[in-house]
Amino acid sequence: AAVRAGCHVFIVKPLSQSFEGVDTLLAEVRTRRLVATVGYQLRFHPALLRAHTLISNGVIGAVRSVRADFGEYLPHAHPYEDYRDSYAARSSLGGGVILCYIHEVDYLCWLFGPPRRVYTVGGTLGELGIDVEDTAVTSLLFEGEHGAIPAKLQLSFLQRPATRTCTIVGEQGTLHLDLLAPSLVVTTATGSTEERFDGFRRNAMFEQELASFFSAVAGDAPPAVSLKEGVASLRVALAMRESLARGGVIEVRT
Repeated sequence: AAVRAGCHVFIVKPLSQSFEGVDTLLAEVRTRRLVATVGYQLRFHPALLRAHTLISNGVIGAVRSVRADFGEYLPHAHPYEDYRDSYAARSSLGGGVILCYIHEVDYLCWLFGPPRRVYTVGGTLGELGIDVEDTAVTSLLFEGEHGAIPAKLQLSFLQRPATRTCTIVGEQGTLHLDLLAPSLVVTTATGSTEERFDGFRRNAMFEQELASFFSAVAGDAPPAVSLKEGVASLRVALAMRESLARGGVIEVRT
């Protein structure tokens, strides 16, 4: 409705909890030549930005495998509200750890492109009294410039203490990111170095993504996250949910 009224739109992630109406949204934005972006603020995280540069510059060589993890105890995530009333805990509101933690899906797609297939196990395993999955462990297969990149993504509403890490293994070295510290350890044949981002403010990511959106509206540059990329991340997340429900490998449609 906002797009049909001629508005540029900033959409909080995830884009949706299904594909209903998504193709129409894409077509309406394209026809009206409007700016549309999805709020994936981790695209502005300094450790991920640095990792993107190092990978692009070939510092660790061809990427061969990836492990990513994000876990946080759901009752502690938003202390100002009863977690059972939050969207994250309710299937009717598009909750569940896969869609709520779709940021990890987005940055993996940003770094390595969309995966070819996914396989997810997990479910509602804890005793939080919610009707959505609290645990999802996914194997993904990306197709990199130098061949296949197998990846493991672990997401949890039950994990204490909270962790948010990513390890990227290349032919010539390894990157280990701690997004909460935040820090980045680069290991190559010549040794290891740690980069710390001591001046990091979490809110800066949100400020920067909004600045990117307003810049795109002004016509200065495209948005950091295109609507097409938001659709791609949603497609992967919904494939993960389908795999969890059906119990098998799901090919990701491109």
